[in-house]
Formats: sequence, structure tokens, C-alpha cells
Amino acid sequence: MFGRSNTALDVWIIGVLLLLSASSAVSLAKDLQLTPPAIVVSHGLGDDWFNTVVLVTNTMNSAIVLEPNRHFAPEKTSLSPGESTKAVISIESKLIGPRNVRIAFAWSLEGQVQSTEIAVTKEGGGSSVRALRLSTEIDVGLVLPDSSIKFRIPIANDSNFPIVIGSPKTPCECTVPESWPAVIAPQEKEYLTFSVHFPNRNGPYALEPAAFFLTSDPGAPFVSLNLHATVGYQITAEPSRIQIEDLDYREASNFEVLLKGLSSEADLGQVEIVGGRWVKFEEGRPVNGGLQLHFSAKPYSMSSFENSEIWIRSVEGGILSKVPVFLTHDGPVQASPGEVHLLIDGTASGYDETSAPSVDVTVRSKSGPLRILATESDVDWLEIIPVQESGETLVLKYRPNRLLQVGDFRTSTTVKLVGESEEFAVPIPVHFYSRML
Repeated sequence: MFGRSNTALDVWIIGVLLLLSASSAVSLAKDLQLTPPAIVVSHGLGDDWFNTVVLVTNTMNSAIVLEPNRHFAPEKTSLSPGESTKAVISIESKLIGPRNVRIAFAWSLEGQVQSTEIAVTKEGGGSSVRALRLSTEIDVGLVLPDSSIKFRIPIANDSNFPIVIGSPKTPCECTVPESWPAVIAPQEKEYLTFSVHFPNRNGPYALEPAAFFLTSDPGAPFVSLNLHATVGYQITAEPSRIQIEDLDYREASNFEVLLKGLSSEADLGQVEIVGGRWVKFEEGRPVNGGLQLHFSAKPYSMSSFENSEIWIRSVEGGILSKVPVFLTHDGPVQASPGEVHLLIDGTASGYDETSAPSVDVTVRSKSGPLRILATESDVDWLEIIPVQESGETLVLKYRPNRLLQVGDFRTSTTVKLVGESEEFAVPIPVHFYSRML
């Protein structure tokens, strides 16, 4: 792949085999515009690969197709007339010596294969002066959890030649590029625009990098943007977590949250209960330089239990604080035992119904008399026999109807009940053991 011309000292790197004369290649090369027309590499490169970016523009009146190779990677391979694409140029640094290195890439016009070359030159001494001017360290300060911020970073070209800016890469899906310049003209300024969504947690937060990209700037071929922030709420809530145990079905339980840093109810835009209908916001009033929020909690059925989260929003709609609320309750209906355990001892003669084990399940109601509507089981070997079918205390008998193979089984059952104005579904798991004597 690598060869040296007999008439020049240049080293040629050809990514594809091109059956073209030298005069033909020179005449066609002008039909593609390259920005920059040549690549200048900083002095002192190591043995790693050198990567930079160029802009390839189709200045012809017909569409062309670019052919990628190991040294030339365009973002788009098909270009309409006047269309441009960015392409990454890659070369092993150790091959860039005192002579020019030329990268060749192929393209086709109406089925005819053509070629274009770009020279890679190493500076004779010292490092290249950086032409791009931008801040690569972004200190955001305090941001709200689970929020998004858009950033607009100025980037200036202090040189006298245009600089190509490669397409951004973002290791985290939380970073979304929105506007990215392709080329920055000499002595001009553009903006890198992207948004970042911050996590729903408190504490220091860093994206290193938030984004990175290649450029054609000899002094900055690779640019990385690092972002630092502190994720936290603008106000504090005390307590920061609410735990209510054994919530009574018949009575509401009251609790309070003190907001420090928010002293007027006029500053409070909205109190939103997320994730459950158990909690209700009652009122808020200023207390000792803060704002005291009053809530009540009451379960509405046994089969629909959800923990809650209180969101406190500002007048502008931003989230000021969040307080999780964890509730447990004894419910309107209780089953005892909560899980049925059955042990069956089988004999060689088979299943003996008279000695079959059974477990009585008692269901008690706090919401008035109930009646058994139906019972459901996931298996056909289990009988659920109503013993007391109505009242505030109901009794059901759980019993296997045959001997199963030796083993350890689990299944689910449901007892459906109805009261004066509400239906309940009480889940009761069953753990079944079978053994041979």
C-alpha cells in the first residue's frame, strides 16, 4: 500500500487501487473542494494515529459517490451538487516525517472512478499555535435534579484560514447536540449549542467529557468539553422523607412538611402529588421564616396501594423540592394467615381424603359487612371452600383435592368480596409441600 515516487520525495498513501494517469488525477482533483486544502500537523507526535477532519464539497453539476478507506471516513458517501460532508482523515503519526504525506481517496462520477489527494505536512519545530478559542471546562453551579439546561458555548477562530469542526460525539445519552457549525471562517465566532439532562439525585455531578469532536486546527485537532455541576434543590424540606405506618382505612392521618427558603405562599406555584392518590395537600402557611405545608393521607382501597412523592414547584413551574412519602396500612380487609402453608404426606396407596390437611383462612372487614363473590386459584388441585360466606368475619377452608408428585410448589389465589358500595380482591399466596412416607 505504501510506495515512494521516483520523481519526488513524497510518501504516497493510497487507500484504494486507482487506475488513473497522473495528469488525469491532477485535472479532476480541482472538481472537489477540500477545506482545508492541506493538513498541517503539530511537531512531536508519538506513535499513535493522528486524526483530523476536513470538509469535502461537491462543486460539480452531478452527484458523486465517495469511497471510504482506512484513511478517509466521510459522514456521507453520496453528495448532490453543491452538497458538503465532513470526513475524518486518519494516519499513523510515525509515518508523518520531514516529507509530505498524501492521502488519496476515490469517488465516482456517473460510474467513472476518480481520485483526489490531500497533503499532510509536519511542522518543522515547536508545537502549532492553537487557532480555536473556547472554554472547554464548563462549571454550571447548582442545578435542579431531573432538569434540562441548554448551553451555548462560543468558539472563535483567531487564525487567517477556515477551520472545520467535526460532528460531536456524546458518551452520555443525557447530552444532546442541537447546533454545531461545520466551518468557522477566519477571525469569526460561532456557537456550540447542546442540552444536558441532569439526574434525579443530589450531589456533585461531572460529565468528562460531555462532548468531544475533531477539528482541522493544527494546534487543537481534538477538543473535549467537560461539564461540572452540583445537583440539588433550591429549598430544603424537613423532613426530607415521610414514613407513615399502619395507616387506618377509616381515618385520615395528617403530616406536615416545612420548606426552608420559601417563606410566602405567594412564592409557591404548585404542590403536586405524584405516584399515588393517598395523599392530599390541605394548606400552606408561613411559620418562622419558612412555609409549613399540611397534608392528609388516607387509603381508598386495599387492592390499589401506591407510595407517593410530593413535588413542590415554583410560580414559574420549576421543581424546588421533592419529598418521597412511604405509607403502610392495615387496610379495610385483612386475611389471616396472609400465606397458606400445606404439608401433605402421601402413602403408596395414594391420597387419603380423610387425612388431607386443610387450613382455615379468616377474612375480617373494617368497612362493614362483606360477602364472598368468588374465589380463584391458579391450579386445579386446590379447593377453596367457603365456611362463613357473609358478615364482618368470613372463613374459607383451603384443602388439596389429590396427592401430587413429591415436591415444593407455590401458587396464587384470590378471594373476591363485595360490600355495600365497594368490591375488594384479596390475594392469598399458597405454599404447598408434598412428600412420601
